[in-house]
Amino acid sequence: GFLLTVGLFLLAAAGSEYIRASKIILDAQTQSTSLLNSSFFGSSLLIVLVQSFFSFLLSWITYAGVLFFVSRFFGDKSGSLRPFLVIVGYVFSALVVYYAITAVLIATLPEIHFEMSTWTSGKSEDINKVFNEMWGSTFASQASSYLGIAYQFWLVVLGSIVVHTSREVKWGSALMISVAAYFASVLITTFLSLLTFA
Repeated sequence: GFLLTVGLFLLAAAGSEYIRASKIILDAQTQSTSLLNSSFFGSSLLIVLVQSFFSFLLSWITYAGVLFFVSRFFGDKSGSLRPFLVIVGYVFSALVVYYAITAVLIATLPEIHFEMSTWTSGKSEDINKVFNEMWGSTFASQASSYLGIAYQFWLVVLGSIVVHTSREVKWGSALMISVAAYFASVLITTFLSLLTFA
């Protein structure tokens, strides 16, 4: 079951990246081509999927670990970490839904054109400037921001349900534990990500 969640997550992430790439047109002097048809897409898709997979694993293990150890202070001290990790893994099915809805929102965006020299330069500030100018004010872009907040809230609620049912903790305490575990896991994963990619 949890492997299915991981597989669906990777499929949703790949679909979102595919749709995004279909909206990007690279303009050269004599012709224009979709990013999908360029050599850039295959390599960037693999990188995005690998980074997404490791980010998923890091977030899952960190959130589940913090949630487990914090909840032990408030509830049943028995039980092992391994089955708890698996149960919390299902909580991240919310991320699959998040990516799927994001893909639908991206599909509504207009095509965006980049000069080939701008895209190949790798200067993220120039690329992000074009994205912000073309897509920043669209409904899909605004909705994506709110969707990210909704995903975080949903994750915390699902985490509190896991703590309440598996550790026999009262609802109020379970919610506080889940919130604390979420923010602690965000800090830890951010720190570990900085160390990894520094």
